[in-house]
Amino acid sequence: MQLWELVARERIRDTLARYNWSGDALRLDELAQTFCEDGELELRGSNLVRGRAAIVDLLGSLLFHRSHEIGLDHYGRYRDVFVPVDDHWLIRHRFVSTDWSAPESTMAR
Repeated sequence: MQLWELVARERIRDTLARYNWSGDALRLDELAQTFCEDGELELRGSNLVRGRAAIVDLLGSLLFHRSHEIGLDHYGRYRDVFVPVDDHWLIRHRFVSTDWSAPESTMAR
């Protein structure tokens, strides 16, 4: 493995950590910064949105709930395309698929 690959992997990990931390903290503007300026977010069953402002609008229109109960509630997948932008690797396109959810889950379709 070459040095640039190791650097790219670490920067992608950093982007994913910032995405998850920002999402958990409901800091949607910070979450949007993990995307390219014209980045795309596609939620299974929803329309694709393009651009940081549209991502914030979409996520801000959803209802969020925090729970202190731990258990299997849902599972799914992310398919991401990352691109280098300056010293970062940002999300160009993210497809989110919730493949299963418990009937009472906040992620129920």
